[in-house]
Amino acid sequence: RKGLETSRKAREAAKNGKSRNRSDKEELRNRPCKEDILNRNVKRKKQDYIREAVESIAVSALLAWLCFDSIYGLFSLLPVIILNHLRHQKDAREAFDEEFRKQYRELLMSLVAGLQGGISVEKSFLSAEKEMTTLYGKECLLLEELHRLNTNVALSMPVENAFFDFAKVYPYEEVEDFASIFSFAKRLGANYTTNIRRTAAALGEGLELKQEISAITAEKRMELKIMCMMPLGILFYIRMGSPDYLETLYHNPAGVLVMILALGLYAASLGLGRFILRKGGAG
Repeated sequence: RKGLETSRKAREAAKNGKSRNRSDKEELRNRPCKEDILNRNVKRKKQDYIREAVESIAVSALLAWLCFDSIYGLFSLLPVIILNHLRHQKDAREAFDEEFRKQYRELLMSLVAGLQGGISVEKSFLSAEKEMTTLYGKECLLLEELHRLNTNVALSMPVENAFFDFAKVYPYEEVEDFASIFSFAKRLGANYTTNIRRTAAALGEGLELKQEISAITAEKRMELKIMCMMPLGILFYIRMGSPDYLETLYHNPAGVLVMILALGLYAASLGLGRFILRKGGAG
């Protein structure tokens, strides 16, 4: 009878643990404005905005001369500014995401090394903070929140709850998954540190694979940039070599309409190329 009672209590504890783990994971994943949280983490310098404005003005002036041969072609300035700003925002976000995953992988590997050395999870996080400071210094994206995590643990907050708060600031899939598994493994007990070490190692390998995929697609990204310049380069070559060839497209409604449609198709093809590369890199 005692054995049956113990077995029943164990099943109930496991069921409650799974339920709490599921609710924690849902709380992480279903928070509103997740993308806004990630975008706020991206810090752009004043020089980036200045370069962005100069690029927009230069591209608009080039389009006005090449496609319309008129100062009125500067009407393209507004859409160019909007599209260029969105492009720079996405590029900055992708660069931040890539650097974050790189540093997060180093954090996980540092945790694994500490746990393999036989120290506790709490001390492993302290050791990881020191190692990340040595590796990246003030450029470390995780340092502020990692220091807050260790401070909260020193103030008697459970380490899994402290990491749960860390995941709220950086709600990436890899961070949320580790937070959920971390919390469940702590409740489950048993071979706790071994489970955490294996989970961290597995997530680190996944992040390394993403970095390899990014390196493989780097060549394709460069090819896309070259292909983006080709239409304007050909148009510039014709304009300089045989200006009479394009005269029929300038200063008449039909020619202006053709150029506007061509620019629309050009912008759509650029967006499609970037979308394919982004999906390919994510896959």
